Amino acid sequence: MNIEDYLNNNMTLDKMSEEIVKKETQRKRNYLGMSEIGEDCWRMLWYRFRNVLTEHLTIQSILAISDGYKQEDITAERLRLVKGIDLDTVDPNTGEQFAYKFIGGHFCGHSDGIIKGILEAPKTWHVWENKAVNEKKFKKLLDLILSEGEKKALELWDEVYYAQSQVYMDSAKLTRHYLTVSTPGGRRYTSCRTELNVKHAISLKAKAESIIKADRPPKRMSENRSFYKCGWCRTKEICFDNKVPDVNCRTCAFSEPDTTDKTMTGQWNCLRKDIKFTGSGKTCNEHLFLNTLMPFKTIDADKGGGAPNWIKYGLDTGDSFYNVNSKAKKIPSSTCLTSPEIYDKEFFELCFKSDNNKVKELQEDKTITKKLKGVI
Repeated sequence: MNIEDYLNNNMTLDKMSEEIVKKETQRKRNYLGMSEIGEDCWRMLWYRFRNVLTEHLTIQSILAISDGYKQEDITAERLRLVKGIDLDTVDPNTGEQFAYKFIGGHFCGHSDGIIKGILEAPKTWHVWENKAVNEKKFKKLLDLILSEGEKKALELWDEVYYAQSQVYMDSAKLTRHYLTVSTPGGRRYTSCRTELNVKHAISLKAKAESIIKADRPPKRMSENRSFYKCGWCRTKEICFDNKVPDVNCRTCAFSEPDTTDKTMTGQWNCLRKDIKFTGSGKTCNEHLFLNTLMPFKTIDADKGGGAPNWIKYGLDTGDSFYNVNSKAKKIPSSTCLTSPEIYDKEFFELCFKSDNNKVKELQEDKTITKKLKGVI
């Protein structure tokens, strides 16, 4: 028996946390969200839209998000106590949350509701959103409301929330936004109203369309990996550390988003099999990585007619290898790897181009390990 098992009185709760994280990791947003379009880095948004990696949230982040959803319901219930308030959190046309979809269903948002009867402007319908934030962020908003006025506060407080408010107003054909903000648990709360900026809303939609239609990563927001926003980014391994992306239909050379789909279901076209899919698709054995996603120099591609069955890449060492699929003929005296083999064997580590010394040391150690394993 392990005495430590008896000393840990949180075994059940630890397991519960593990299962919560596992459940959330399996969920993927399969569209570019209006709630994130205000992010500075276009490249990060493109990576996330392409499902290039499985993002792992901490249990603290997951519980904070969950608390935010619960606080939304609590605030809605409290608002309805005010005489004259008309708050709809469900779209009467669909019986579901208010949803806005554009660009074939690849750019989507879901607002908390629409509200009329607030005492500051009782005759005007507003898009309603609720946010739960920590005490420090809450105080910052209070200070901005006092110093700049409530209608300027949101833009100065949080550019992502502000962008969300603009695309929601434009999508709902409303000109006002009413944001309620509370501390965790809803013990303190405040609000601010924001007006529609039509030009900004249009520019955000154009930004979304550009990201969705792009077939290569947009420019980095910074070339410095230690830049603070890059340090926080969950896609930095792909962006800076030459990590190979996940193997799924969205990272395949033969897929592209269908931006003209009138059903707004976010469909993708598989150009290899001439079929459509949604989400991450069902990866088949004909997958080849989209070469603009790969941290290698593209040297050549199969020109045998029809869709290519291999792509040749060069490494900084002067060596080369082929990303092949099940249709490729054997290439003599060459290293041929399927997409899953490249991902599983971390073959990409051969071509690190990092200025980070710690990363370089890890690279050297792993290269030696790969040689011992016979991978290279």
